[in-house]
Parts: sequence; C-alpha cells; structure tokens
Amino acid sequence: GEVRYAQVLMAVMPHSQHTFAIALPSQCTADFTHGLNEALRFFGGLPKVILSDNLKAFVIRADRYEPDFNDVCVQLANHYQLDLQATRVASPKDKASVEGAVRIGYSRLYAPLRDRTFFSIDQINAALREQLEDHLYRPFTKRPGSRRKIFEIYELPQMRPLPNEPFLLK
Repeated sequence: GEVRYAQVLMAVMPHSQHTFAIALPSQCTADFTHGLNEALRFFGGLPKVILSDNLKAFVIRADRYEPDFNDVCVQLANHYQLDLQATRVASPKDKASVEGAVRIGYSRLYAPLRDRTFFSIDQINAALREQLEDHLYRPFTKRPGSRRKIFEIYELPQMRPLPNEPFLLK
C-alpha cells in the first residue's frame, strides 16, 4: 500500500526517432546502467556514441568540452566500445531528438496509463512496452514509414553487434 515513484529513462535513435523507455526505481548509477543495458538490447546493436543529459549517474563534472564521466559509465563504454558524450548545460539543442521523444512520450506512453494503478516496476514496464509497440509502428504524419521501419532500414545496419555478455556492474 506504499506509494513509490519511478524514474523513466528514454533512449532515442536520432534519425528514425525509434524510442525506448523503461521505468527505473531511481537515477542511481546501478539503475542507470541497467537501463542503458536494456536500451542497447532493445535496439539490438551498438551505436558509436551515447549522448546523455548531465545527470549525476552519468556525468561527475559537466563541462562544455571535457566532461568527467562516472567511472561505472566509463567501464560500460569500454565494455561496449562506445564513445560517451554529454550535452551542454542548459542547451536543449544538443538533445533535440530526446526532447521531442519525451514530449511525444507524455502523450503516447504516459497518458494512456495515467488512470491505471501499478504494483511493481515490472508491471509499469510491461505497460510501457505495449504503448511503445503502438508508438513505434504508428505511421509518421509528415513522411512515409514508421519509426520502426526507418530504424530497420537506415540505423540498424550501421550499428555494431552486441557482445555475448552484457555489462555487469561489479
């Protein structure tokens, strides 16, 4: 009967706007790295770069040119052979894809779930996945195709395969 809040991690591929969302118990480093592992698994491949906002689980010290990243995130990047980048502070232009996805996420992912009660993070994530499937296969309004179709044609072939073992937090 206790009310708990969850944080939602959203990951977006820039060209297709192919979106991933997962509810996490907190923004701590362990939950954040779990969310990143799940996002990479969902996308089915490795991008060259992960660009993130300046949350504490990712960036220790924000800087326009040389941000300091959390040691665990550096280990994750080494495991997956990725580059880490952080957005500039108070500069939403750096993350326009994610800002747009969050805006659409409120109406297409959260709004249909607003009147439901969930009893675990797993239930929230199952409901989010259902809404996400509808969102990804819904046709674009101003261009042909859907987020999923554009992702499969243009972005997925550019991604490297995932390693056999996911990154494990030690």
